[in-house]
Amino acid sequence: MKRLLAIIGDGSNGVEYVRFRQPFEHLKPLGFELCRLGARLALESGPRGYRPNESLLDGIDAVIFPQIVLSPPLPDGSRLDLVGSVFEHAASRGIPTIYSVDDYLGDIAADNPAFERIGDSLDNVQKIIDGVDTAFVTTPVLRDTLAAKGVAAHILPNAVDPQRWKPRARSSRKHRIGWAGSASHLADLLMVLPAIRDLQRRLECTFVLSGLVHRPIQEEAVDTRALLPSLDGTRRERAEMFLELVDMLRDIEYAHVPFVDVDTYFELLPALDLDVGICPLIDNEFNRHKSALKFYEYAMSDTVTVASAVPPYKDEVSITVPNDAADWTATLEALLRFPLDGDRELTEQRRFVLQERTIQQCKHRWAEALDATLAPTVEVNT
Repeated sequence: MKRLLAIIGDGSNGVEYVRFRQPFEHLKPLGFELCRLGARLALESGPRGYRPNESLLDGIDAVIFPQIVLSPPLPDGSRLDLVGSVFEHAASRGIPTIYSVDDYLGDIAADNPAFERIGDSLDNVQKIIDGVDTAFVTTPVLRDTLAAKGVAAHILPNAVDPQRWKPRARSSRKHRIGWAGSASHLADLLMVLPAIRDLQRRLECTFVLSGLVHRPIQEEAVDTRALLPSLDGTRRERAEMFLELVDMLRDIEYAHVPFVDVDTYFELLPALDLDVGICPLIDNEFNRHKSALKFYEYAMSDTVTVASAVPPYKDEVSITVPNDAADWTATLEALLRFPLDGDRELTEQRRFVLQERTIQQCKHRWAEALDATLAPTVEVNT
């Protein structure tokens, strides 16, 4: 029996891939399909203003909310209460609702590039938390936070698909340490750069930055400096942090590869030929709700991971260090000077990921959670 689940939103990014696209590619043979409500959204005007047409949920067995849901603008200049409307339509038909997340947005910091955008969505997030039937989350920490707000959750870890990843060439003649991520981790990156600088004074290595911005970092810096006088508040603070990072890179031998789309990323990360991938993470409430996805990606790229000794990494990564520059320098230096030790650690890290964090293994947990969520609906419909 095919069951159709609808996701609100049409975004295409890393979070959308691991929480929706990838799982449902593997769930389709098990009878679960995913569609997007945006393709069905038709508005009608009535006494309560513009509302989605009642046909929005025709044939839908469950609705899934992503972690960010904005309110679309309307012709009259107001915004559509899409979340409230979907809840009303779902309740009238007995359709269960699910919140699938891998962050807790209530704790987002002002240095996150999505701070304003997420701020605009927090009313919707609260509506979802207040009204949703269940949540699909990535970690016990996130489950416990939502449980305290009255939302029961299934833990469905983020996962990787080994079939997507290309092999690492291992052809570089020089040690390479890499960091991959978005500008939401500016503070984490600033924390670890002094260790990279000190390491390069001890031995020869290249620091590789993947992502952070969508074009060469120096081009981004030129435009950011030009814009700085016109910025204020949190936007100015983030710009200043970025420029501080660029200034610190003057003392570091580095290479930068701008953001690529998610499908290209599967080839790019192994092609960077990293000996060590780093996951620095400042210990705060927002970060404690994250998953160790970057560690899984490094493992699939045949790269050993060194991470901060904080959640979510300290319970999964075999090499973790305190958030202290001297500790980071010493750990990285030891791995580069004694590569056989790094290879042994990498073998263990890959074994964990391949046994516990592949979509082939995790898809059955998704199917069980979906079956449990849909069971009341199936009984009513039969």
